[in-house]
Amino acid sequence: LWALWCVGWRLRIGAVGLAALVVTAWAVPMISLSGGWEAYRQALNDYLKVWSPQSAYVVGDFASGGDLQATYNLNFLVNYLRQMLGIGLILVLYLIGRRFGPFALASDYRGRFLALWVVPPLVVYVFAHLGEPGYVLSLAPAAAVLVALAIVELRAEFAMLTAVLRARGWRLPAPRLVASAAAAVLVIGIVGWNIQAFARGVGPGRLPDLRAHDATTSAQVEFLRSRSPSSTLVLAHDIVRQLQFYLPGYDVQLLFSEYVPDFQTARTVTPLPDGTTEVVVLDTPLTVAPEDAALVHEVPLSAQPPVSVYVFDATDARAVEHGYRFVRLVR
Repeated sequence: LWALWCVGWRLRIGAVGLAALVVTAWAVPMISLSGGWEAYRQALNDYLKVWSPQSAYVVGDFASGGDLQATYNLNFLVNYLRQMLGIGLILVLYLIGRRFGPFALASDYRGRFLALWVVPPLVVYVFAHLGEPGYVLSLAPAAAVLVALAIVELRAEFAMLTAVLRARGWRLPAPRLVASAAAAVLVIGIVGWNIQAFARGVGPGRLPDLRAHDATTSAQVEFLRSRSPSSTLVLAHDIVRQLQFYLPGYDVQLLFSEYVPDFQTARTVTPLPDGTTEVVVLDTPLTVAPEDAALVHEVPLSAQPPVSVYVFDATDARAVEHGYRFVRLVR
């Protein structure tokens, strides 16, 4: 957008045309490999039916209803930014107050550039869709620039403060030395906070969470490797893609899809291949049909983090019906 703003109309039209060509070159094979236009359109339509009313203020209302949807998204956005930036968020807010007023935007092209970089995604996240914490990583480069600029601003402020105090008789080092020391303390504080937040914090992307996820995946994959691929059907949701990568010879099916309308009650029937004697379900908790209670047992794999799987005896079954937290053998 910034580049288009700064050139003539011919270059703008050429750039837009080139961008459209690149998007088309990506979209056409993607739609084709998805099963054609109708299959792609239906999948996209189902996705929007599920997520748009839940997250888009401009489409519908959330469970709380009405204008609160934007507030709901804003709360998540602030929380995700806090997790990403930590104390650096304070410096970003400081700089916004200093550099993003009407006069500053009108007189300084750098402020306009940063505003054009940051404002559009913020508007999308608040009013259209904010699905995962990772979305805010799109703001990480701009946030890093803002934090650096805030440190530069504060360094100048500390230099001015030191000069004023020295003029009043205070015995202080040279303003430049004090300002550089203050900037160094800020940098060390921000870097140190982020290191300890990653190493000890709670939440997505933190080291404890990554270790727990790796331990869970490793335990479940090792358990499945002990089962015969010719007689085992695997139902999973959270790590279904990882299983398809690590266990290419196994029949791995999606337990449920949250991208279909009413996914909490939607059910899928998967025929069992010949020779299948057991169904392994990785995601818990799980609701089991009463008639299958005697045919299923939970296998604990790890105490910390707690990891377990459900194993169904499918010797006499011809199919399995499954959905969100639900599995039933079909005879």
